[in-house]
Amino acid sequence: METILSLLMMLARRMAGLTRRTIVVDAIQWVYLEGGDPSGPPVILVHGFGAEKEHWLRYAAILAKQGYHVICPDLPGFGESDRRPFASTSYSIPAQAARLNDFIDALGIAEDGVHYAGNSMGGYIGLQLALDFPETLRSLTLLDSAGVQGANPSELNAMIEQGDTCLLPTTMEEYDKMLTMVSHKPMPVPLPFKKVLLDKAVKHHALLHHIFWDVAESATETPLNDRLHAITTPTLILWGREDRLIDVSCVEVLEREIPNSRAIIYDNVGHVPMMERPGRSASDHSAFIASL
Repeated sequence: METILSLLMMLARRMAGLTRRTIVVDAIQWVYLEGGDPSGPPVILVHGFGAEKEHWLRYAAILAKQGYHVICPDLPGFGESDRRPFASTSYSIPAQAARLNDFIDALGIAEDGVHYAGNSMGGYIGLQLALDFPETLRSLTLLDSAGVQGANPSELNAMIEQGDTCLLPTTMEEYDKMLTMVSHKPMPVPLPFKKVLLDKAVKHHALLHHIFWDVAESATETPLNDRLHAITTPTLILWGREDRLIDVSCVEVLEREIPNSRAIIYDNVGHVPMMERPGRSASDHSAFIASL
């Protein structure tokens, strides 16, 4: 069944007009998808915790057809990119932002800056990138970004306070719960494929456990709220109103604190707008880039 799922993913990438590529940067192998016009404006799409590059397929396909140079990497520690032991490698947000900056430099696409979009943890890394390497970014788009605290705690916040999370499943029951937490209306996944995906999560559970709690601790104890005013990159904020992982009240904080920012909130959408509303969110992103 794993082979069948891999073949289906390969077909989905081909239908989206994306090609799987690899590059080694500072001895770390990155696996990424690339598509669109190589001479077009570069757009980097970065996944969240426990996710991978293929979660952007439908969103990326839309931007690629519009002439953008689209790149979707697997972050180190996730997907097909290198997964080094936590004891020897830092997966902190600043460390991942620095690695991502090196990755972008290695691709040779940052001469005029890249248009960056990140979901959840990917948004957190984008905020850090905007603070530490502002020259790399031409624009920043945040889809239900981690890294800030809003007025209202989310369901995930309550779990974290109790030392629990729904994002590290080890049983099918926990996997199904994770799906209901992530999407407002979860897309059905055939049971055999769910088993393959669960097995992968269990295989990498120890590393993912370390990464999650490292990121969760920094997000709750030292959020970026008081640093957002220093971001100079034009910023678009896209959010699902029904997000149960990161509350929609974070939008007010981001829009108020980041200069030159604007926000769009989607009704009946959860934590992953690029999967739940790929057409609408990709169109809003494209219109934002065109307005700059």
